[in-house]
Amino acid sequence: MKIFFEIEEIDVESDATSVALGTFDGLHIGHTEVLNLMKTAASRKGLKSFVYTFSNHPKEFLSPNNVPSKIMDIDEKVQIFTRIDVDYLALIRFDETQILFEPEDFVKEILIDKLNMKHLTVGYDYKFGKNAKGNVALLVDLSAKYGYTYEIVQPIMRNDVRVSSSLIRELLSDGRIEEANFYLGRKHFVKGLVVRGKGVGHKLGFPTANLRIKDNIS
Repeated sequence: MKIFFEIEEIDVESDATSVALGTFDGLHIGHTEVLNLMKTAASRKGLKSFVYTFSNHPKEFLSPNNVPSKIMDIDEKVQIFTRIDVDYLALIRFDETQILFEPEDFVKEILIDKLNMKHLTVGYDYKFGKNAKGNVALLVDLSAKYGYTYEIVQPIMRNDVRVSSSLIRELLSDGRIEEANFYLGRKHFVKGLVVRGKGVGHKLGFPTANLRIKDNIS
């Protein structure tokens, strides 16, 4: 898997691509559906698979005082994309460049000119570009003009509940880990550094490990 961290770095050479767009916050089973359909289309059409996403949550830039907790860190995100076996991964920082793109300019200059996109897979509620004016309807309208096919993934429901990152974040916050795992499609875990505590557990005969977790992780 080749990873790009800047738009200017993106180079697929002569490869035509099947692209998945999204924030992929937590990479839950709804996101997995988007990625699987993107890869299926790539295989069927003889294309390379490409995920275009962000290294930070858009709200870190748009509303820094109201940033949701992270379900996973960037290293875990890359590990999952690696397991999925994506050919190309763009982890672009969401900043003023992203919000100043006119939606059609993003399609033409990034998806077509940079990614050489021939097929697009995206969730039903995807928004992009200046003032979030870009949406699925626009992507459908532009498909004939720019010569790509597309697949729109509808909401993924489980137990009559729509799967979303917000739902999973709420479940984790409430300590309902098994339910969160059900919607994630895997076991949630956190990483951290073991640090020295007060040694109370050791004195009681029950040694424990004190774990320092990265900031803003669920």
